[in-house]
Amino acid sequence: MQQSLDRLDPPVPQQASRRQVLRRFVTGASALGGVVLLVACGGGAVTGAGTAAVGSSSTATATTSAASGTGQPASAVSATAGAATSTTSASQVASASAANPGKLQGSVRVVWQDPTTFPGYKEVWEKTFTLFQQEHPDAKVDPIWITGDRDTAILTRVASGDPGEVFWTNNSAAMHEFSARKISRPLDDLVASSKYDLSQHYAQVLTMNRYQGKLYGMPQDSHPGIAGIFYNVDLFQKGGVAVPPASWQYADLVATAQKLGTPNAPNPQFGFVGMQDSGRYYTPMYSWGAGLLNQDGTASTATDPKTVAVMQWLDDLFHKDNVYPDSGTVSKLKGTIGMFQSGNAAMVPAGYWQIAGLVKANKSLNWKTLPVPIGPTGRVSGYAANDNLSLFTDGKNLEAAWNYSLIWMRDEIMLQVVQIGLNPASKPAVNKNPELQKLSYADALKVYVDQLESNSYDSVPTPANQLQGMVLTATDKAISTLWQGKTGVDQVIQTLDQALKATLAKPLPTG
Repeated sequence: MQQSLDRLDPPVPQQASRRQVLRRFVTGASALGGVVLLVACGGGAVTGAGTAAVGSSSTATATTSAASGTGQPASAVSATAGAATSTTSASQVASASAANPGKLQGSVRVVWQDPTTFPGYKEVWEKTFTLFQQEHPDAKVDPIWITGDRDTAILTRVASGDPGEVFWTNNSAAMHEFSARKISRPLDDLVASSKYDLSQHYAQVLTMNRYQGKLYGMPQDSHPGIAGIFYNVDLFQKGGVAVPPASWQYADLVATAQKLGTPNAPNPQFGFVGMQDSGRYYTPMYSWGAGLLNQDGTASTATDPKTVAVMQWLDDLFHKDNVYPDSGTVSKLKGTIGMFQSGNAAMVPAGYWQIAGLVKANKSLNWKTLPVPIGPTGRVSGYAANDNLSLFTDGKNLEAAWNYSLIWMRDEIMLQVVQIGLNPASKPAVNKNPELQKLSYADALKVYVDQLESNSYDSVPTPANQLQGMVLTATDKAISTLWQGKTGVDQVIQTLDQALKATLAKPLPTG
């Protein structure tokens, strides 16, 4: 889900460390150890044992304070004026109750990140609780809000033998490691028995949620990754620089950035910054037709000429084009988002989830969004991710859990998620709702929805052994090394290739 602009939207979990955490609990060890993991799109230390507070289902009031980098958007606008217009149809309500035509009873425990860190999100959760209780008065939802690392908390609960019923997964955050380890269960039988219409969702969204042909998550929302470039309208006007057309290319990006930069001024201005941030580099990589792994995730493609070419483009951007800051400057100017908010950067690559934080942080900032440039292969792309409701294999109240999950699939709930600036919906019909034209950033939303509509985007690279976090960590290190100028492209590529091969040689996580 969310994070600062300087982090990858989905978490970058360190699987080896998380497995160690799980083993400690299985063997009865009393401490998690000093593991610090990148959380849900942001950096956050494990709080205590990665446990969470259980709030009342009637009030959904979290009883713990949120840790920094909790996986909800770090800065967000208040909920848009008025609640989302109700668009729930009679068929949706019927579908939500079809899994169990009898009376649902008992508790549905939902393991999720504390929603109070994102204004407006808590209200969405409360609405789902209300709807569920109205339709099933003998059942209730018990939210378990995670205030530390999400994956660690989930694995800890699994190790306890009684994890709950519903939990968060994301295809860019080791979603299918949970699938492979049978922590989550396939949903196809429930989809069939409830006669839920999956064709309401984008086809690619569902594809990313499948593992070995089976569906493991119902998509609460979706986004096509870093599909937009935020730009400072005032800096363009001040510099007399024309805004590029939506059909611009990467050479145009560099040329435009060069016109907007005064890197040697006392208060420096850089034309473009942010491509070094975790995950941003996947956008040009995919647009070049490049990648890190082959299609089935069994071999490294780091040395492929297309991958080498995009690495060379990044190296030129960082060091030769005279548009990009060094690491010391970025740190001094408070990071990528800080540079854009203060006017020290004219353009940044960004995801939709960052719009809300941007609007709140600097309401006077005059900004708009362009789609990312077209790559050499004619493709516009970025990594994509879905926030999903998955069901624990060992959950105790399956039918109630499934019925509650389907409430999140209703148009009115998805619409409200889009309105608060979290992510676009996983349904085309919701993203086309006229209510969304009332948003102050409706034009920016269109950039991301257009990419979803295209179906021409990919997920973060996932190896066949599901050790996705190790792939992301190795790639982050390679890009950081390249940005800092420690070694050249050839050495970076060779080191990355070796790291990927070592990861691919490891076994599929089990137990």
